[in-house]
Amino acid sequence: MQNVDITKKMNDNNSDFLSFLSENDPLGLLKKPNQTKSKSKRSVLLNNFEEIVDFFEEHNREPEDSSNDIKEFQLYHRLKAIRTNAEMAKELKPYDMYGLLNKESVSTITLDDFLNDDPLNLLGCDMDESIFDLKNVRKSERIAPEYISRRQFCQDFELYKPMFDALHEELESGVRKLAVYHSEDLKPDSFYVLGGIILFLKSVEGSVSTYNFSSGERERFDGRTFCIFDNGTTSDMLYRSLDKALQKDGYSISAKLQPMMETESITEGDTSLGYVYVLNSHNAKLKELSDVYKIGSTTNTVSERIKNATKEPTYLYSGVDVIETYRCYNMHPRELEDRLHSFFDKVRLNINIPDERGVIISPREWFHVKLEVISEAVNLILNNSINDYIYDPSLGRIVSR
Repeated sequence: MQNVDITKKMNDNNSDFLSFLSENDPLGLLKKPNQTKSKSKRSVLLNNFEEIVDFFEEHNREPEDSSNDIKEFQLYHRLKAIRTNAEMAKELKPYDMYGLLNKESVSTITLDDFLNDDPLNLLGCDMDESIFDLKNVRKSERIAPEYISRRQFCQDFELYKPMFDALHEELESGVRKLAVYHSEDLKPDSFYVLGGIILFLKSVEGSVSTYNFSSGERERFDGRTFCIFDNGTTSDMLYRSLDKALQKDGYSISAKLQPMMETESITEGDTSLGYVYVLNSHNAKLKELSDVYKIGSTTNTVSERIKNATKEPTYLYSGVDVIETYRCYNMHPRELEDRLHSFFDKVRLNINIPDERGVIISPREWFHVKLEVISEAVNLILNNSINDYIYDPSLGRIVSR
């Protein structure tokens, strides 16, 4: 009697059958699923995080839980969920250009930042550095700290003191003014007020980092500054640390000269600092409304500023038409823009509009006001009489207080 290995025969038959199915599977139904689903999940995660980044860039803060805006409420809880998920946080780390994934807050405070945030120099050069000497620890176990910035006495402060004295006089006389600080104002050879102390940003050294999102590249500058304070100290604090500190408790100091517009008599001594522009949008939603304008500013040419309007949320991702421009001499255009925004705050549009990806954006530079009224307000600001007037939305015109 012949012995037959039934198990081996069954295995051979199964193998032949599977080979047959594999060779005759034109639709690929038996192939293992690829990683498309995983990539899809990653893409959704990145797009969701980019909405949070968009919000931070638009409002210069994290979304808050207490907001009455349902979209901001959703973004707050989305960010909270990402922070508590180590896997998602790790996946998004290369795109976290503003430190939003830090669990405590956007601006995680390092020892470097802590020592920098010392306007009274309480942690200055008189500190007993022996506190950093570790005892009873083997040398191999010590962690070598990175270079730590701190306030130091300015050895050649006498060279800068006359400059600060003159600046104080100019502020008192009104030749210079305090202005709302904006990140784009942070430039070398400029003055700022931080925590009640005037500082001169002498220089900045650093580099630009590029972050790739699905909507395109975004850039962020990182580096160190060299600051001189009017209390006789200096600091080489991080550029981002200085920016955040000024956003929280600081001001810009305007240019030195008196304001003048292009329509006035211009001399060789007058300096052109940029433009304030008024434009309307090709956006279908705004076209339904009359007398809706964006009031913006630029230190570049207006054409250069708006060339990528269809890709920027402040322009509602739409084409624009420039209606009016005001070339600013001896007055920073940002200062004129801020004052116009404040004056017309009652008719500022609360726009919540989705972009092509469904992200809700809330631009704050659009106003429902007639063009001639904007021109009138500009003239009132330039002749320093704007404080005697208010804008009455019910009348649609400027009236005396």
